[in-house]
Amino acid sequence: MRISKRGAVLAAVTLAFGMVAAACGDSDSDKDGVKIFTVRPENPLIPVGTTEVGGGRITRSIFVGLTETDPKTAEVKNLIAENIETTDSQNYTITLEKGWKFHDGTEIKAKNFVDAWNFGAYTPNAMQNGPFFEGIQGFDQVHTVDPDQDGPEQAPTPETDKMSGLQVVDDYTFTVALTGPSSIFPAKISYDAFFPMPDMFFTDRAGYEKKPVGNGPFKVVSTDTKSTKTERFDDYKGNKAKVEKLEWVYYSNDLTAYRDVQSGKLDFMDQIPVSRLSTYEKDFDGQNFNEPVALIQQLSFPVYEEAYSDPRVRKAISMAIDRDKIAEEVFDGTRTPATGYVSPTIDGYEEGVCGEACDFDPAAAKALLAEAGGFKGDKIELWYNNDGPHKDWFDAMAAQIQENLGIPTVAQGAENFADIRTKANAQEFTQIYRSGWQADYPSIENYLNPIFRTGASSNDNGYSNPAVDAKLAEADRTVDPDEAIKLYQEAEKLILEDMPVLPGMYVNQQSVWSDDVKNVVVNWKGELDTASIELK
Repeated sequence: MRISKRGAVLAAVTLAFGMVAAACGDSDSDKDGVKIFTVRPENPLIPVGTTEVGGGRITRSIFVGLTETDPKTAEVKNLIAENIETTDSQNYTITLEKGWKFHDGTEIKAKNFVDAWNFGAYTPNAMQNGPFFEGIQGFDQVHTVDPDQDGPEQAPTPETDKMSGLQVVDDYTFTVALTGPSSIFPAKISYDAFFPMPDMFFTDRAGYEKKPVGNGPFKVVSTDTKSTKTERFDDYKGNKAKVEKLEWVYYSNDLTAYRDVQSGKLDFMDQIPVSRLSTYEKDFDGQNFNEPVALIQQLSFPVYEEAYSDPRVRKAISMAIDRDKIAEEVFDGTRTPATGYVSPTIDGYEEGVCGEACDFDPAAAKALLAEAGGFKGDKIELWYNNDGPHKDWFDAMAAQIQENLGIPTVAQGAENFADIRTKANAQEFTQIYRSGWQADYPSIENYLNPIFRTGASSNDNGYSNPAVDAKLAEADRTVDPDEAIKLYQEAEKLILEDMPVLPGMYVNQQSVWSDDVKNVVVNWKGELDTASIELK
C-alpha cells in the first residue's frame, strides 16, 4: 500500500467510504473515551504475527508504518518515510523523517524497521506474516520450509537470521534489495508485517506481550482476555487522535454487541447481526454506514483431506449453493454473490470470472459429483465463528447442499474467530471452514499471493499448484501495473479451476454507532478510522 505516485502502486483506487456526523442531539457526552467492538485476537499483538481482523484492528491503531493509505481513496502516501527512492523498482533507498517516537519515548530509527523485518522472516520465530518478506534478497537464507507440513519433521534451522537485502546506512536511512523488479512492493510495505518494532521488544518479549509498545496514535494501557485499553499518544507526529481513551471490547455474540451500541455501552460496531439487517437503519437513523468495502466472505476446503482433494467435488459443492437466494433472503439484499476471489472495489476485479462453477445448477452439481466418484465421506460440515453474523447463511448453505447433493450436511459453530484461525493455521480442520479476506493494501495481488501461493502466510488449507506459483511470480516481477494486473487475473483463473476456496459473498459493510460520538469515518477496507472519531 502507499507511495502517492501512480507508477508506484498497482492502482490509485477510489473507493466508497463513510464520514458521517451523528445527527441525534447536541448534548455533550460525559464519557472520557470510546468503546469499539472487536473479536478476541488469535495471538499477542505483534503486527508481523497477526493475520486476522480481531488483532489487526487493534495493531493498526497502535502502530503505523512507512506509508499509509488515505481512508477515502486508498491512495498511498508517505508517513514515517520521508522519501522512498528507486530507479529500477528492485533496489530501494528509504529515508525516515526524524522525530517519530515509540510509545516508550525512544526514537524510531532505520534499524527498528530492519530488525523487525528480519525477525518476521526468520523461521524459528514462527511469525505468520513471515512469507511477506519473500521478495527481499536473502529471504531464502533466513526462512526454511517444513518438509512434511504437520508431520514429525521440523523445518531446518536457517543459515542466518538476517536478510542480505536489508542494509542500514545510517540512523535514518536503509536500503532494500529485491530478488527482481516488483510493481507491488511500494504498496506492500504499508501492511502490518512491515511495521517497525521498538528495541524493548527484542530484549523483553514477555514484557512487550503483557503491554505492547507501538508507535501509532494510541498506546496500550492494558490488554487481557476481555479487552484492550488504549489512550491517546500525545507525541504522535501524524494525525492525532481526537479522543483521550479508546477501548477495544471483545464480544462473542454480535447481537449482544448491537444492543450495547443501542444502550450506549458500546460506541461503534462494524458488523450487523443478520436479524437486524432489516431494521438497523431505523434503529440508528443517521448513525449508520452501508457501502461496498474491500472484503469478501469465503469458505476454505481442507484440500489435504481425501474427501475434498478432488476439484470436481469442490466445484459440485459450490454449484449446489444458491448464492442469490441467500443474498436476498438471509442478508436482505446487503450482500452480492461472489464470482471470484477479488473484491469489486479493487482494480483488476473481473465480473463472473468463476464461470459455471459459481452458478447455481443442482443437476450439473450432481453430475460433476458422480463423475468424481461421489463424496468420499460420511457428511459435510461447514464451520463458522459464533462471534460474527454467520450462523444464518451457513445454515442456509448446509440445507441447500444436503438437498441438492443428497449428502448429510450441517453447519457447526465455533465460539470465536480466534478458535477458527488457530485450528486452520495448524491444519487441523477435516471439514470446510469459514475464511474470507479483507484487503491489507489496495492491490489485486493481495487477494491471491497470501492465500493461494504455496506456503504463503494465509495459505492454511494446504493448496499448492506449481503453475499458479509460476504465474504469480511472473506477475510479481512485472513492473508495468496494467500488465501485472493481467497476469494476476490469469492466475486467478488458474486458481478457480482448482477451487481450493469457495467464493461466498462480496460485502457491503453495515456499521452503526452510538449517540455519543461524531465524525465517524469508515475507511476503504471497512475499518473505523480511530484517529478521527470524536465524542460529542
